[in-house]
Amino acid sequence: MASFPAWAWAWAARGEARRAARGPLDDGDGSCHLAFMTQGGTDHEALALALDHAWHWYENRRGRAYQVLNALLVLLAVAATAYAAALNADMHGAAAVISLLAGVVLAGAYSESMRLQASALLAEDVIKKVQEHLAATLNIDCLRLIEREHALHQPSRLRWMHPVSRVLVFIGVLASLGGAIYTWLATP
Repeated sequence: MASFPAWAWAWAARGEARRAARGPLDDGDGSCHLAFMTQGGTDHEALALALDHAWHWYENRRGRAYQVLNALLVLLAVAATAYAAALNADMHGAAAVISLLAGVVLAGAYSESMRLQASALLAEDVIKKVQEHLAATLNIDCLRLIEREHALHQPSRLRWMHPVSRVLVFIGVLASLGGAIYTWLATP
């Protein structure tokens, strides 16, 4: 029987230590409740842990959304090239399938990016509570950055982007379907 390498044991022990040091950050009923004192830790450690967790959550989801966008752009460029090459080679069935796949990829990427954006915004509540606590503790009101940003951009400057992006995705899917129909019906 093979034993685990030393680094695997160290990694597992570090994870156990991290789990044991965590205080209750959520009361389990879905509401955002921060306990600002850990079991033997300090207020600063709990705040740092909460802020670190929320920021990593936000950063992870936003980064994944950008990766989806980058992959979408590459896939659409490859699909457009493959579609044109299939039409030039009189492979109309392949061109139609490529066009349909481009539409499916576009719709899937839009759906995933909207899910990731909504998931990233979940961290905003935690960051806002930590900022409120820091501002009250340090008596520095300008630390309430999320509140200040919301007040600065009322109504939201990007609110118009959701309907526009939805319309653009719809037009892209229609163009993909149109390309597939064109290759099946209009080309010999």
